[in-house]
This record gives sequence, C-alpha cells and structure tokens, in this order.
Amino acid sequence: MMLIADPLETAFKYPRPTLPPYMTPIEPQVGKFYNSPVALGAGAGSVLSVTFAALGCKLNTWTYRWMAAWSKWD
Repeated sequence: MMLIADPLETAFKYPRPTLPPYMTPIEPQVGKFYNSPVALGAGAGSVLSVTFAALGCKLNTWTYRWMAAWSKWD
C-alpha cells in the first residue's frame, strides 16, 4: 500500500511561485454586461468565460441566454 501525502500539507510545504493561468485574477472588462452591479459583485462573467476557455468549450445557447438575462439590470 502506498502512503498518500495530504494535499493541503504538501501545498503549504511547497508553495507554487506562480498561479496557473486559469487561477489568475481577472480585471472586470469595461462593457455593458460587466458594468452591471450584479455581475460585477462576483465577477461572474469573467469567471464563467475563463472556465469555458480553460475547458476548451464553446459557449452554448444557455450561457448567452444567461448573460442576456442578467444584462437587463444595467
């Protein structure tokens, strides 16, 4: 049986100097959608787009509907 190290302990012992690209903080883009107070609160749009980009997925219709629905708060 192999001994598995605790991931948390390993992370604190060997901190990574740089964050992977999908974890770097993103500045909210200046635009109609990103200026809405609801989306700006959590940076939801930028997080969502980075998630899709990291997974190599195309934005589907549901996402466009979701963005269109939230953009009415402007």
